[in-house]
Formats: sequence, structure tokens, C-alpha cells
Amino acid sequence: ARRGRRAGNARAGAEHFARARGGVGADAASAGSQANGRRAVHRLRALESHYQDLKRRGTRSGHLSQDELLHALDTAADLAREEEWAQAEKKYIEIISLNPKEAKAYEHLGRLYTKMGQFDQADQCLRFAAKLRPNDASVRASLGELYMGEEQWTLALEELERAIEKRPGNAKYLDRYIETALQLKDVNRARKALEGLKASNPENQKIAEFEESIQGLLG
Repeated sequence: ARRGRRAGNARAGAEHFARARGGVGADAASAGSQANGRRAVHRLRALESHYQDLKRRGTRSGHLSQDELLHALDTAADLAREEEWAQAEKKYIEIISLNPKEAKAYEHLGRLYTKMGQFDQADQCLRFAAKLRPNDASVRASLGELYMGEEQWTLALEELERAIEKRPGNAKYLDRYIETALQLKDVNRARKALEGLKASNPENQKIAEFEESIQGLLG
């Protein structure tokens, strides 16, 4: 009987230990998630603080020469292409710290955050780039792609439309615009943009696909 009680106690102890281990694992995972969240919030606050500082500085120029700036942007872009995202992020922030009015650095950092799925940070960067260069087609298109990633189709269409107004024949912008119009089931806008795509890039492989999608919406 005592052996039976000891065996029962051993099983109970093992089960308790297993639950404890599981709890530790869950707690560790939760702590890791919270730490990542805190880091993301810290980055957002740091960017916001930096933006407010830029407003106070006015039009003061940065410290990188044009050649140095182009080289630094190329280096960051190469890192992003290689998916060395942490290093690319670090490089873009370094550029911004030296040339705080450089819209391209904010735009490319925003696009990097979009690829990483860090949409809040991307929004902060791209909105500030748009404040620096409100008529820049590339910045508007980057905002459009961010909103596509978030499935905010109406906002995406608005930003892509602004980009196309500045660069009407840009095949990439037209492509994104058609995709977004189709998501909204806006046949008229999709058709109009498709005509523009045919004119600017008649060999585009997606033309037939877009035509089929439009016909599908028409029934």
C-alpha cells in the first residue's frame, strides 16, 4: 500500500513538474513577446521625438555630402535586398541622424518596416517623408503599398492615385492601382488604369490577368 502511495505521489510530482515547466515556457514566451513590444514602442517614441526635434530645427542641413549620402543610401538598400533588415534599419537611422531632412531615408526606412510587417513604424516614417516632399510620387506610392499591406484599400487607392497624377505612365504604380481597385470592386477605375498600363507597358504579363479579373466582377 505504501509503495502504491509512493508511486501515486511520484506521478503527482511529475505532473506538477511538467505543468511548472510548461508554465515557465509560456512565461518565457510571453516575456519575450512583451520585450519585443517594448522595443517597438521605444523605436516609435524615439522616431516621434526625432520628428518633433526636426520641426524645431527648421531647414538646417545635414552633415553628409551628396556623394556620401548616395553611398550610404546604396549601402542601406543593399542590406535591405539581402534581408539584413536590422543592419539596414541601423544604416537608415544613421543617415537620418546626420541628414535629418533627407526624405528618401525616411521613405526607404518606411518601406523596410513595411516589408518587416512593422506597419506603425512604417506609417510614421512615410508620413514624415510626405511632409518633407508632399509632391513626391515615390513617397505617395510607398504609402499606397503600406496601406495595401494593411488592407486599407480606400487609403491605398487615394495614395496611388496621387502617385499616378505625378507620374502617369509608371507601370508599377498602375499595376498596384489596378490591384487595389479590384479589391474595392471598382471596375471603372480598374479599367481606366488598365488602359494606361496597356499604353505604357503593352508587354506587361499581368494585363490578361487583370482583364480576366475585371470580367469576373462584371459577371
